Amino acid sequence: MSYEVLVHTKAQEYYCQQDKKLQKRLKEALKELSKDPHNSRPKADIKKLAGTKRRQDAYRLRVGNYRIVYSIENKKIYVTIIFHRGKEYQEL
Repeated sequence: MSYEVLVHTKAQEYYCQQDKKLQKRLKEALKELSKDPHNSRPKADIKKLAGTKRRQDAYRLRVGNYRIVYSIENKKIYVTIIFHRGKEYQEL
């Protein structure tokens, strides 16, 4: 059972600014995420975020030093932001 991954414009812009090697890693991580966005496993370090102001159920996917923050609704994954670790958690 696969989930549809939808990427917000801000996350797409960040993705496009990165080098091809990182783009490939992020793309592979999103493909793995579409299989099961709830459970952490090899190649998908997933954690539910606590204390998010804007959304009740936000998750983060760790890809090396980068983080992908997303939420899940029905069978859709909404990627809201991609960032280098330590920079954007304050905005959540």
